[in-house]
Amino acid sequence: MKAISATLLCLCLQCLSANASAADGDFTLGDLRQVCQDPGKQTQTVCRFYIFGVSQGIALGMDMADGKTKGGRTCIPDGTSSPALESAIKKRMGELLTVYPNDAKLEASGAIGALLVNLFPCRPGN
Repeated sequence: MKAISATLLCLCLQCLSANASAADGDFTLGDLRQVCQDPGKQTQTVCRFYIFGVSQGIALGMDMADGKTKGGRTCIPDGTSSPALESAIKKRMGELLTVYPNDAKLEASGAIGALLVNLFPCRPGN
């Protein structure tokens, strides 16, 4: 299973790098939105794994740091599925970019982190 996951991750990273902004190499929120809006199965898989991977990375980082980082924390409920995360992020991303179209230039992983904090803030005691 780990080999399949690693292979899938490599495929996702290749697709992401192919869609990254040529000017500075960053995968922007606008790039992510474009990938997530493409109806193709491969790009939908890339969208889902990118969002889920970033959210997992944040959760792991917060566990490792034991909450000692500056800024808000995200507490994604246990058992939250990647399709549920994808749906929530895509909805909030669309809302954000409708109101603040220039945010499409933001670096995607940091923007997803901020969206996750907004969607799943930690409660006192977490």
